[in-house]
Formats: sequence, structure tokens, C-alpha cells
Amino acid sequence: MTGSTWLPLWAGEGRGQTIKLAVEFSTGVHGEGVRRVEVVGGGAELRRSASRAVTEAARILYRESYLDRQILVRFVADDFGNVQGRSAELAFALALVAAAVSRSLPPIAATGRV
Repeated sequence: MTGSTWLPLWAGEGRGQTIKLAVEFSTGVHGEGVRRVEVVGGGAELRRSASRAVTEAARILYRESYLDRQILVRFVADDFGNVQGRSAELAFALALVAAAVSRSLPPIAATGRV
């Protein structure tokens, strides 16, 4: 991944803590589709969140001709902490877009527990 996507885990009275989200994806046969989405170290709810986000982002990437093949996507972070469910969908979608278009994005903050 060329850009950084940061997930805030918590913010109290002092400074918050964030983790860097990395994405790897590979392409398969021609066509439009997401073959598999993995969230290494994330639970089932987080995998569903990532799958929804990747599916929506992939539709745009296919439509805009950045992708023309089915994809397999793998998200990795040191520790997903309290990141839950739909709160991280924006981070997953933007991490995929940054990797697919090979563009360096400024650090992006998505949410942890909402």
C-alpha cells in the first residue's frame, strides 16, 4: 500500500491511540467481483464490515477502469483493539482505493468504536 490509513482506537482526555492499516490485494481472472476479503486478527463482525466496504469500493474502481479482474483483499494491523463492525468501513474502502490506484494519500482517520 502506498498511502496510510489510520484507525483511532480510543481518545480520552489526553492523546488518542491509532494503528496503521495495511492492505494487500491480488487479482485473478477477468471480471468484476470480490473473491475473498480477509482481516488478519479481526473477528467475524470486522470481516463483514471489510467485505461490505471492499465490495462498494471495488464497484467504483471497476467502473472507473482501475480494476478489470476479480480481487482478493487482505487487511493487516498490529492489533485491531476495539475497532468494531461498520465503524471501520471507510478506512477499509479508502485503503483499498489507495492501493488500487497506486496513489499516496494523506493519513486518513476513520473511527474505532462509535
